[in-house]
Amino acid sequence: MTDSWNKFDKIRDILSENKIKYDFKIKSRSPLFRGDAPLAGRYGAVPDEKNMYYIYVNKKDYGYAREILQKHSVAAEGKDGL
Repeated sequence: MTDSWNKFDKIRDILSENKIKYDFKIKSRSPLFRGDAPLAGRYGAVPDEKNMYYIYVNKKDYGYAREILQKHSVAAEGKDGL
């Protein structure tokens, strides 16, 4: 989880380069989008610091994903560190 579009994009690139499957959600923190529904249209979402970006990997890939991201000095601020 991060609120930085650049960090989110870098994490996705690193996971893809290492053939780690992932999914993600983008949630708005803007007062215009009250509610818990993720933004519609994952691709093409406007990069914005008012958004929270969540990245999910399979449990079996979690350790490897975390190791790879640490090697690249990129870690998200999620409760599990990814």
